[in-house]
Amino acid sequence: MVAEAPVGPGVARPCCAYCDLPILVILGREEVASAEPLYCCLGCRLAAQIAGARDEEGRATGAITRLGLAIFLTMVVMAFTTYFYGRELESSPETAPAAAAHFEGVMRYVTMIFATPVLLLLGGPIAAEARESWRRRSVGTDALILIGVVSAYALSYASTLRDSGPVYFETACVVLVLVTLGRYIEARTKLRASKLLRPSRALLPATVVIERGGVEARIPTEEMIEGDILAVRAGERLAADGVVVEGAAHADLRWITGESAPATVKPGDVLPAGALNLDGHLRVRVTAAGARSALGRILEQIDEAQRTKGRYERLADRVAGVFVPLTLALGVIGGALGYMRGGAGEAVESFLSVLLIACPCALGIATPLAVWAGIGRAAARGVILRSAEVLETLADIRAAAFDKTGTLTASHPVVVAWTASSEREEGALLSLARTLAVTSTHPYSRCVAEYAERRVGTDAGEGSASDISVVPGRGILARVGEELVRYGSAVHVFGADAPSSVAVGEALRRASLEGLGVVCLRDKRGREGVFLLDEEVRAGAAEALAAFAGLGCPAAVLTGDHAARGERLARTLGVPVRAGLLPDDKIAELAALRERHGRVMMIGDGLNDAPALAAADVGVAMGCGTDLSRATASACLMGDDPGTAPWLVLLGRRTVRTIRVNLAWAFAYNLAGVGVALTGALRPTFAAVAMLISSLLVVGNSMRLATHDGLPISDGDAGFAGKRDV
Repeated sequence: MVAEAPVGPGVARPCCAYCDLPILVILGREEVASAEPLYCCLGCRLAAQIAGARDEEGRATGAITRLGLAIFLTMVVMAFTTYFYGRELESSPETAPAAAAHFEGVMRYVTMIFATPVLLLLGGPIAAEARESWRRRSVGTDALILIGVVSAYALSYASTLRDSGPVYFETACVVLVLVTLGRYIEARTKLRASKLLRPSRALLPATVVIERGGVEARIPTEEMIEGDILAVRAGERLAADGVVVEGAAHADLRWITGESAPATVKPGDVLPAGALNLDGHLRVRVTAAGARSALGRILEQIDEAQRTKGRYERLADRVAGVFVPLTLALGVIGGALGYMRGGAGEAVESFLSVLLIACPCALGIATPLAVWAGIGRAAARGVILRSAEVLETLADIRAAAFDKTGTLTASHPVVVAWTASSEREEGALLSLARTLAVTSTHPYSRCVAEYAERRVGTDAGEGSASDISVVPGRGILARVGEELVRYGSAVHVFGADAPSSVAVGEALRRASLEGLGVVCLRDKRGREGVFLLDEEVRAGAAEALAAFAGLGCPAAVLTGDHAARGERLARTLGVPVRAGLLPDDKIAELAALRERHGRVMMIGDGLNDAPALAAADVGVAMGCGTDLSRATASACLMGDDPGTAPWLVLLGRRTVRTIRVNLAWAFAYNLAGVGVALTGALRPTFAAVAMLISSLLVVGNSMRLATHDGLPISDGDAGFAGKRDV
């Protein structure tokens, strides 16, 4: 049956039967309803047929075994074929003894026996895809490759049965192995990317606790309706948009807003679905559930962006529609000229020579092999690409947009300043702060505890905390030794009054101006202290922005964070920063960048970035990002180095440059070779050798990408930004 994956609440779409990714083509209603499995590309169809099993272990083991067997058989065929090459080079092979002629016949059958399994094992999926293309009234490189393979095998089979004539079994086998290896690598890469999609569907809780008629009951999330009262305890996520009707707490909204600092919520505040309650107990009235919630709308935007984003059309496939009939026509012309030169035998030789020399093997692998080499290099760097077309699109990137939190900055805060009311009491206050911080699970408290431990160690100092009272959304009131201490927000510690310490007051004013987080403490003796917290810019962030500038791609930062933090980051990194943005605003900013510069790359990690990642021409998700953001991105970085983003653009440009060289060679070779074959000066044996040499040149040029390290950026790499892809 056709697998279906929900891409948003209440929305479903057919998925590939192998990699489980949504099929991004328009299918007829009868195709969707068919019991036959659907595949998003030849690579997945090929991998599924090789594997012959749906489970992960069977898929991997079956593929390795069958592909390895095909490679082994191809090597055997090539070894036996050297005998025929030697016979071709003999001055008078027709005068050889009868025993030698008999042995030659045996060798033909031996090579056919070893080549036939390769044709059945690896040629079947290519034939199936070519048949599907023909059914859709289009001809691609699959049909071109199939013509060359079938021509080589058919002539070899006929020569074997006649016990005379050349054989080209090794030609068919080598082409099949090269194509299979490349497309299998692509399919496996897509399979790895699709695994990131499935866990993201569990973002919201499967069940919720509601209050109806004064009684709490746990029900499935999908049965929740607007107007229900949800009981959300500490550590739980909100399953719908709602308004707080009772309770106070700190809430982590970074999944939605990208804001790293927890928000303080109280009765009357609006919370979006996906908000995480860090402490306290909340009662929330549901205002929007399912597809109507903030999360539901984000998922819907992701699906819409995926469905409307087009694929890069390969140059080889654009010309394939005319290349196939042109090759066949030239073969007929060659046969006719051969007939006029020497009769039917010469006609057959000329026809086959034209087909073999014009065989689109080099043309068929010129583009995909370069892309596959690029995919392999990206994987070695810790990058998962969503599809092969991503590399081609990367070459045309003209601008870049970064999210701030979790992308250019670390997702956890750090203490950037500590101020005490008295230098003499600084050590005692730090010890006091640590004693209280370790009793809290708040992210700010963890940072304070780590900072204090580095300064004064783990000594309890004035004693352990007792009579601890947590004020949700504000802080802690506790007794340490004989002292009653307040710890937490400025409002909780100082109330409406100003701090008695001028230094502490100045620190709070700085925090307000710069958008910094604060943790305050004060004891009964009037000793005061304040910690200022901020995000830490990732190592390599400045270098990544400089690398984009070197590539001719202007960069900007898009964030939902505080405007003051955005201004400070702009001064630090020297790039434009757009702050206070919601998910829809980020999409609008991307559209503006695209209008001014061209294709845009978006680099982010939060759930709010997922629509922007999908809407960008290339979306890149950091490895520390959410599963959903990874699934909607074109590329997923398994690490957290922002410098990998410009490295990817450079890899894309060098990949497209390699593709252009490959295509130029393939076309030049075909045109020159066909001209020679039409004159009758090229025999099928040497046409096959020339075809193999052409393919090997393309392979060698493409595999240079496997050593791409991104350095240095040459004038050609930077100048590529001023060119448009053909």
